[in-house]
Amino acid sequence: MELISELKATREHFDWKLVGSKQLLRGFRRDGESRMSLAPIRALCLARSGRIFEDGSHVDAGQTIGLSPSDCSDIIDAADNRLQEGSDASMPLDPYKEWLRRQLIFAVGLNSSSNRNTVWNTILTKSLFLL
Repeated sequence: MELISELKATREHFDWKLVGSKQLLRGFRRDGESRMSLAPIRALCLARSGRIFEDGSHVDAGQTIGLSPSDCSDIIDAADNRLQEGSDASMPLDPYKEWLRRQLIFAVGLNSSSNRNTVWNTILTKSLFLL
């Protein structure tokens, strides 16, 4: 996936973190605007085009960098830790979104054992909650 390789290249421009209790994947700019967090699609759009899209404009940002609306939706869900197959939290986890989330997290360099444990604990907790 081209997006994954491009995210790897953003490491020099962004500090990536898992934020809050929902463990949202967000990049914080290293150029002084560190308080502004960007989801992966918005960060890539900024890195590629220099444009910053507002929160909630992920699909517009994604289309600017050549992503389809369905790809944007999957990436947003994976970055925001919404891994269910539907919008209902009682639905089973979507294996593709789980895989995509792992790829995004590893691409931005959050693959230390502590972060890996956090990611897996979050996935396991959600899985057990759904049982």
